[in-house]
Amino acid sequence: MEEPIRVRQWNHAADACAGEDYALLLVSEGEIRPAAPRQAGPARAGDALLLQAGVEHACSASPDAQALEIRFSRAAFFQTCLPVIEGCPLLAGFFVHEKQRGDLAFLHFLNAPEETRTLAARMLSEYEAQGALWQSVLACELMALLLQLSRSCRVETIASEAPGEQALQRVLSYLAAHSADATLESVAAHFNYHPNTISGMIKKGTGKTFQQIRQQIRLSRAAQLLLREIPAQQAAELCGYTNMSNFYAQFTRKYGSTPGQYARRTSRERMQA
Repeated sequence: MEEPIRVRQWNHAADACAGEDYALLLVSEGEIRPAAPRQAGPARAGDALLLQAGVEHACSASPDAQALEIRFSRAAFFQTCLPVIEGCPLLAGFFVHEKQRGDLAFLHFLNAPEETRTLAARMLSEYEAQGALWQSVLACELMALLLQLSRSCRVETIASEAPGEQALQRVLSYLAAHSADATLESVAAHFNYHPNTISGMIKKGTGKTFQQIRQQIRLSRAAQLLLREIPAQQAAELCGYTNMSNFYAQFTRKYGSTPGQYARRTSRERMQA
């Protein structure tokens, strides 16, 4: 039986990563440097590497290199994690636009959060135990793990980008990490730009306004919190909403159901999986 999500311990003697699947490496010891058209610094203990599917990554590694590897198929990702990439422009650029930007080989997350490593270790235990609905559980935890990574402040993107595109990626990454309380003015102040510059940069690069991007991120994260059985009001507050009527209206417009209906329907689908 095919396993859409697989978890294992990785070391310098392991085979090449990714292939037809995406691969996420969380480095615990040593250094790992994947082959890429343009080299960057190696991933060290505490870092994470997200490797693109369809690319053989012959990773060079130090003799003491150790990592936890999570592989997941394209089908598994798009069936379970789409709300995550809709809400995070950084991940959307990696997953959705990979065919248009084939030079984007991997994302290098510096100093991945401790919660990410803890969650990944739990995924390994659940994968080895293969308990009830284990693949569905792994899919939910993969979504949570990707969200944790998206909040990393410093990210190296290996791609052939113009300076303006690099600035846009930094702005969108910051917005994804601080969407609950970010305003156009606060983001502009963080990067020492005029608000009109940030607004124009986002509109030109994404075709959407700052408010539309922020709303997209907030709603997608609210959906993930609902899947973790967080009450709708608490999920809304955690995502930056102060007006529940506004939250319900926006959520229903995006997902075609109220937050409560969405949580119940998704829970039933997971139980039937």
